Amino acid sequence: FTMVSHEYPTAEDNSSDEYRPVREKRQPVVVECYEVMMKLLDEEIEKCKDLPSRDAVCSENNGKDSKGEQNPWCWTDTEKEEAIAWIESPVNRVRFLRARNWDVSVSTELMMNAVKWRRTFQGKGVNNITSDDVINEIKSGKAFFHGKDKQGRVISYVIARKHDNSERDLAEVERFCVWMMEREANILKSLNI
Repeated sequence: FTMVSHEYPTAEDNSSDEYRPVREKRQPVVVECYEVMMKLLDEEIEKCKDLPSRDAVCSENNGKDSKGEQNPWCWTDTEKEEAIAWIESPVNRVRFLRARNWDVSVSTELMMNAVKWRRTFQGKGVNNITSDDVINEIKSGKAFFHGKDKQGRVISYVIARKHDNSERDLAEVERFCVWMMEREANILKSLNI
């Protein structure tokens, strides 16, 4: 068995266009995605403007219809601001565009579904989950943040043996997973990573 070492060309080795950063070539697509998303968001907000408030919708059956789907409610100013901030993040737009091979129409549909899901998650919304909502999962010690990797990103640890299938509330487990991911994303944003 012999190890073969490969040397990959860098931008300095070759001045051809193939080594130019993708972001320069894709920038117009990212901008187009932003414009389409803002239009879709405006349409969604307009469509929901005559609906009852979240509290009124969620007071009955936790806001779910007979099929278990979340019933919509009118958008609050906070929800609008959160959705706009999420859409304005170029990282989010590029992630969805890459996932769909830079197809703007498919990417924006997928991204709009994500905006709706983030807003209506468990009748509460992703940004409204607090540590009090997941206190039992926190106390279990099954997941936590500790230390940083070489790039300065926070490391999260999950200890599977501390997850007890017989003693869990599935909704709280879901909230805990989302809460952990959102906390980590917020930490990375604050570190400008």
